[in-house]
Amino acid sequence: MTVPVPSPLPNLALAISALLDCACELLADNGRAVCECCLIHAQDLIPMDNCDCNCPDGRPESAQTGHGRLSARVVQITTAANNSDNGAPSSDCMPSLVTATVDFGVFRCITTTQDGTAVDCDTVTLESLDFIADSAILRQAVLCCPQAAAVKGGWDIVPDYWLPHGPAGGCAGGVLRVEMTGLFTFRPTLATP
Repeated sequence: MTVPVPSPLPNLALAISALLDCACELLADNGRAVCECCLIHAQDLIPMDNCDCNCPDGRPESAQTGHGRLSARVVQITTAANNSDNGAPSSDCMPSLVTATVDFGVFRCITTTQDGTAVDCDTVTLESLDFIADSAILRQAVLCCPQAAAVKGGWDIVPDYWLPHGPAGGCAGGVLRVEMTGLFTFRPTLATP
């Protein structure tokens, strides 16, 4: 499930896309496939959209079905505290050292009842364990993804915390907050007069 990436893009966008691809693959490889993986633009929390209960996992060779959605969201990009130490001359046109805060969130269907009564403890426990597994897989993708190594080179990537969200409307999940620090570069095509 490769995320399409237009060109040219800043190196940060390429690194996030590579991590998102890797997380999608690792979820599927570990029996936790999602229906879709996307980079979203949202001001607040990642929405619990499209937590479909059953879909193909996106790999033609697989009979596995998935459910839910993995989304990445840039929370903020700030100038790093030690920007003057990046070794580059100071200029508005030079790359700057930044820290990007990025959320990677997985939201899935959860069991509900027709009459709104509480779901039994065994079911709730199993679903909670599944979300803990999602958090471990996302952490693994961020720290160890071999496919993303070439693209994320130059970025110091540190997973911060996992924060559960929901349940709401038959969906629940959580978000892994990640801090990425590196030189933010972009090579735009400049129009010539």
